[in-house]
Amino acid sequence: VAEDDRASALLGDHKLDTVRNGYARILRALLHRRWIAVVVVLASVGMTLSFFSLKLIHTTFIPPENTGLFSMNISLPPGTPL
Repeated sequence: VAEDDRASALLGDHKLDTVRNGYARILRALLHRRWIAVVVVLASVGMTLSFFSLKLIHTTFIPPENTGLFSMNISLPPGTPL
């Protein structure tokens, strides 16, 4: 009951009922079409594994920016004109 009071205070009764009704409708649809739930779970697992695999191959999504600059250090004898 305390959870309901907190949620109602944050969202308001009408919005809370809308969220609950939407959630119940989604659950009913998933229970009647279980293959959709299986596809969603498999896709979520696949995406999670692909994100972790990026850490294993030690690469970046966007490479460091190349600014086209370079630097040189030249040592010349003292008194050489530039």
